[in-house]
Amino acid sequence: LDMDDLRRKLAARDIRGRRFIVTDGLYSMGGDFAPLDTLAELADRHGAWLIVDDAHGIGAIGASGRGTYERFGRAPEARHILIGTLSKTLASYGGFVAASSAVIRYIKARSKAFIYTTAAPPFQILAAEEALAIVRSRTGAELREKLQSNIRLLVRLLKRRPVSQIVPVPIAGGSSAVLEAAQSLWSAGCFAPGMRYPTVPRGQEMIRISLSAAHRPSDIRRPRPIGGCVVASQGRPPLDLGIWPSQSGPAGSAHFPPSGDQAGAAKNALSGTQNPPI
Repeated sequence: LDMDDLRRKLAARDIRGRRFIVTDGLYSMGGDFAPLDTLAELADRHGAWLIVDDAHGIGAIGASGRGTYERFGRAPEARHILIGTLSKTLASYGGFVAASSAVIRYIKARSKAFIYTTAAPPFQILAAEEALAIVRSRTGAELREKLQSNIRLLVRLLKRRPVSQIVPVPIAGGSSAVLEAAQSLWSAGCFAPGMRYPTVPRGQEMIRISLSAAHRPSDIRRPRPIGGCVVASQGRPPLDLGIWPSQSGPAGSAHFPPSGDQAGAAKNALSGTQNPPI
């Protein structure tokens, strides 16, 4: 985030009406966290509203699963609006808005997206409530600790600092290269989608690895130090992802396609021809 740019815009005198700071809590591509402590202080100083979409944080982040706010030791305030989803950690469907009673009344009265949307089926709400009960339970705490353990293991193998369960692996070579990388992973039994424009800016193509508490250490460890990253689908032995250090790409990136013995080794390691969903 360009915090200096945000400060300049908040301090500008030619802005009329209410001011809103809108951010993700946990960014879905980079896997990093918004600086909620600083954003909350700026919102308070300038009388702005802070709107936080914590779709990837709720349930998975924080000692009790309260998300990015809890990670920063804070709680939503009167001029904060927290947006979340029931379709990720809570494994159901739909979403929610948490805010002051005045904001909720306003949304119910004025939001066309809410007014003209069919209510969620009761079984989906019940499923989300049961999932929320697990999040709040001792089992939920154990699952979050297991997730954090898996994060620490993978980032150690990748030689990166631990951030979150979303681990991007930059791929040099553009959209075709990242799609080829994703196809190689899918054929090897690993679902790690390739992200390309417009999901990410051109030149920032990546493989997006998502960890869960269901992964075992043996699913994550690489079989040998080849300079790549290794993860395996549940119940299978570890597989080499086929990601090799780039000779021409940015530091920490990978390059596709490989050449020479690397390509031959990858071909022998892969099986199946099913295309990954795009």
